[in-house]
Amino acid sequence: MAKIAQLNLQGSALATTELPAVSKAMGVHIVLAQEPYCGSSAPSLTLPECSAPKVGIYVADRTTTCAVLQHLSTPHCLVCHILIGGLSMYMVSAYFQYSEDISPHLEHLARVLNTLRGCRVLVGADTNTHSPLWHSEQRHYIGRGGETTRRREAMEDFIMAHDLILHNVGNQPPTFATVNGESNIDVTLSTRGVRVDNWRVHEGASSSDHQLITFELGDPTRRRPSPTHARGQPSPGEPARFRDRGVDWEQFQCALQSRIGKLKWERPIVLVCEEFTRVIARTANDCLGTVGNRNERGYEWWNPALESMRRGYNRARKHWQKAKKRPGRMADDAREECCMLRSKYRKAMEEAQLEFFRKQAESGNQGPWGLAYRTASGRFRPPGNIINGTRLAEGFAENVDTAMRSLVGALSRQDLDKIITLVLSCASSYLGPRLSSPESERAILVEGVR
Repeated sequence: MAKIAQLNLQGSALATTELPAVSKAMGVHIVLAQEPYCGSSAPSLTLPECSAPKVGIYVADRTTTCAVLQHLSTPHCLVCHILIGGLSMYMVSAYFQYSEDISPHLEHLARVLNTLRGCRVLVGADTNTHSPLWHSEQRHYIGRGGETTRRREAMEDFIMAHDLILHNVGNQPPTFATVNGESNIDVTLSTRGVRVDNWRVHEGASSSDHQLITFELGDPTRRRPSPTHARGQPSPGEPARFRDRGVDWEQFQCALQSRIGKLKWERPIVLVCEEFTRVIARTANDCLGTVGNRNERGYEWWNPALESMRRGYNRARKHWQKAKKRPGRMADDAREECCMLRSKYRKAMEEAQLEFFRKQAESGNQGPWGLAYRTASGRFRPPGNIINGTRLAEGFAENVDTAMRSLVGALSRQDLDKIITLVLSCASSYLGPRLSSPESERAILVEGVR
């Protein structure tokens, strides 16, 4: 079971910078974002390849693999293929800008759905449109002029024409709330075969005027969700990462030699190789230990004081929005308190970031091979679980598997030969005479690599 969120960040540096902390607090794996802030202090969002992106996707969980389909994306629509656990599907973050005609946006989204016909697709969109289908109040779409009516009818016709499922539910807070009013303009859509549960709107979860929407995404082919794993441990199917510093390598070598000597080499070569791999992994786990998975890497500067200030500011902003309906001294005091808390929150966030980065830089004075060196030498790289869909001779890669195969296929013949030679040399050192036909074994390896 994956937990997904969608949120319009309104181009706010404050709302965008705090997004990792909000995701962590809500237990969210992926956020479909609209109008993200793209400055230097923003977290690493996945964005379309353009100068002024209006949409993005934030992958909070490092065990989730994401392939960006740039050939289907525009500044207002980002398309990704997601692999999370055993769930495979496409996700779209879309923003239908109010100052623009809605028709071009719907035409592009129709092209995306036609290209991905037969696949499971989830769409999180800020439509800037009101309709009774997603529980807007009647006053928002009746008597508001011809443009409002035309946008509503175009959006409703699009949903019906493409047989999409609307997941918004009633009796929830409005998805957009300001001091000037409230409305429902953010929608969650999907094709058939996508299971969405517990669709909720969370008031005051973000500093944005748009409310955070969360829902759980399940695999409809499974009767029950996969069991959860302990925090900091690899998820099922994810290879373990073993420690390589401060460990006893002699103990590891002795234990490995002892266990390998007990293998039954007379069995078929496939079974011997599988058991050989399990022995290495088990010995490394016993002697070296594993490294916990750090899904929160990238915003270590966040602290409990900032979390408390974030909640306090959101409460004050909500109080001001309610007091604004009755102008007077109370509304003025609420506005002044909200502005004061916002200023303190922003300043504290900047100071926390600056202090954290200063400590990173100064750590090089005590330990030249520590955090500062690893950062400068590239040991800390951008998330490796996000890749761009590549262009192939016959078209474009449209999922994670195809993109990864294209990257492996880009290796030259010399690269493949080196890999095969290394594997054969390692196997022959232990199997020896079992490799009676090196050429046949090489042919099998070549086919497997390909």
